[in-house]
Amino acid sequence: VATTASAAERFAVAETAFQRHLQFFTDQKLLGELYLGTSPGFRKVHLRRVDENEIYPVTLSTHEFPPSAEAWLDKSLLAADDIAIIEGVDFRLKKADGE
Repeated sequence: VATTASAAERFAVAETAFQRHLQFFTDQKLLGELYLGTSPGFRKVHLRRVDENEIYPVTLSTHEFPPSAEAWLDKSLLAADDIAIIEGVDFRLKKADGE
């Protein structure tokens, strides 16, 4: 466990130098924040809570936490199986002969 400001910079978990800054919310309330930084080994990453100085190596991969909000959406929740018709205010598209 490291705790110094220079270690936070070196492991890329400082406020001004990080690889990922994660914020966890419920409704509009911020529950907590983490910084993910450099990797000390395979499937490991340095992690620091925003409100603490301690830096821990944990079993995670930075790529498991994509930087774009869109990547966090579960697209399978609104997936449609077999679309036959798409309608809008001034148009209608209908599938013909399975195409």
